[in-house]
Amino acid sequence: MTPRPPHPADPVSGAFTPDQHRILIALLMPLFLALMSVSVVNVALPAIESGLDATSADLQWVLAGYTLTFGTVLVAAGRAGDLWGRKNLFLAGITLYMLGSLLSGLAGDTLLLNAGRLLTGLGAGVFNPQVIGFIQSNFHGRARGRAYGLFGTVVGLGVAVGPLLGGLFLGAFGPEWGWRSTFLMNVPVGLAAVAMGALWLPPPTRVHGLPPPPDHAGSPRSTRWAPCCSAPAG
Repeated sequence: MTPRPPHPADPVSGAFTPDQHRILIALLMPLFLALMSVSVVNVALPAIESGLDATSADLQWVLAGYTLTFGTVLVAAGRAGDLWGRKNLFLAGITLYMLGSLLSGLAGDTLLLNAGRLLTGLGAGVFNPQVIGFIQSNFHGRARGRAYGLFGTVVGLGVAVGPLLGGLFLGAFGPEWGWRSTFLMNVPVGLAAVAMGALWLPPPTRVHGLPPPPDHAGSPRSTRWAPCCSAPAG
């Protein structure tokens, strides 16, 4: 008898269920944007310099501001997602990312541009740790390994494709709107990511079992402690 192929939901098979396919699409699209934003701006720096009369210090902040806020909030955002729900922080982070991209793309001076880049990096730092959390909690067995493989592929593609897309936008829209479009393109794609995340990601969850509050002496109370109901001894 020919053996029946494993069910798609079987973690041993490594196949994704339809729900897992949708979860991956909702997660990996904004992940691609976040990593692309690291490198896409490199080819736009000369156009930014001439368009906004930017100094070398201003251009350094265009590059470093994004990665600075991105890296600063990663650990705290990952823990916050465990405590308060990954879905809420994922959607909030994408929203901040879009607002920062919009501000950067419409900036009339370098101050607004760098403020937008800081806000964009903050949003990316908030939603990126949630991607790993969602994969960890919604994929098991070989399917989890495949999901992490796609995660790594998207990270590499995002960084590699950024300069190419930046050059295409500059060639298509010219120096003025070319560099602006490298930021503004994140807005419609981010809106699509928010819609897919709201519809396809599982509802918020939180990690229980936090340590109990300390007692009056400053040491943690035992989890087996219960108030005594008997009257005090005379």
